[in-house]
Amino acid sequence: NNGRLVIAFHEPEKYFVVANAKGESKMYMPQSNMVFVDNEGLVNSSDELIYIFMSGRSSDLGISREGYRLAATERDGEYIRKTFVCESNGNVPRVIIAFKNFLPVYCEYQNNGGEAVGKTYFSNYQYNSRLTLPTRITNISYSGEKRDSTVTRTVYSNLRIDIDDTNFDFEVPSDAKVSKLPAKAVGK
Repeated sequence: NNGRLVIAFHEPEKYFVVANAKGESKMYMPQSNMVFVDNEGLVNSSDELIYIFMSGRSSDLGISREGYRLAATERDGEYIRKTFVCESNGNVPRVIIAFKNFLPVYCEYQNNGGEAVGKTYFSNYQYNSRLTLPTRITNISYSGEKRDSTVTRTVYSNLRIDIDDTNFDFEVPSDAKVSKLPAKAVGK
């Protein structure tokens, strides 16, 4: 389907995200009939976790596309740790990804001082014939001098792959009120 991705969220509020590989995306809020539009690439289907796993890019969680290169690989008990570095301006300089049984279970973004500025935990993997996907993702973002943090947990349920479902054909209603998607809303 040319990179078209439809994600239906149900908690804490129902909304839909429709994105494509060109960086065009829409976030539709049914309760308010609002659609937030981004045509500047802030949200891209090829950057979404589901897309990364479906396209076989889980070995680096897609960060090589952002300019990161593998700098080290080491065994840590039952885990394999890969360290990636990036010299590009605007990117966090170091990312560590831990794998168990060849699946990512932990990702840490570090600043120049080696402090974690973000951590992601992947768990509750679901296996099927075409896809292995973590159905629970916990993100922790650190900010400020006092190391305040924001914790976000995403739980994917009722995954539908290779079946007919009306959500795959979801289109934003033509009478939805349009607003530009603010960069802050997508963490950019």
